Amino acid sequence: MSKETILLVEDNPDDAELAMLSLRHLNQNYDIQLVTDGAQAIEYLYAQGRYAHNPRLPKPALVLLDINLPNGNGLSVLERMRASAEYSRTPVLILTTSDELIDLVQTRQLGANSYLQKTVDFRHFTSRLHQELDHWLAPTG
Repeated sequence: MSKETILLVEDNPDDAELAMLSLRHLNQNYDIQLVTDGAQAIEYLYAQGRYAHNPRLPKPALVLLDINLPNGNGLSVLERMRASAEYSRTPVLILTTSDELIDLVQTRQLGANSYLQKTVDFRHFTSRLHQELDHWLAPTG
């Protein structure tokens, strides 16, 4: 059985490390691809720019997407994904420190599947992430 690819789009090194540690802690065999800004996320998803030489990049089964990113924010990445047939149904989990209702509403309107607040509580974050992954990456059949 091949590994599921998770695209982690996060510019903050500490938050990226938290997410990666949480994913590893879950003892799942995920292939985690980290990109650090909105433009790089688009390049990875559509095999453009620095990823154009490798059009066979693993398509992510799920995207963990920060909202506040340099070079194109998470909302623009989400909007682009939902406008394309290739990624219109790929689960997107928003990772954010924001507790603003407007951010939750906007991400839902653009088609985000879930909204996960980053926290310094490793156990709580890992537990929530595990619940989300179990839901969105559950085997079908």
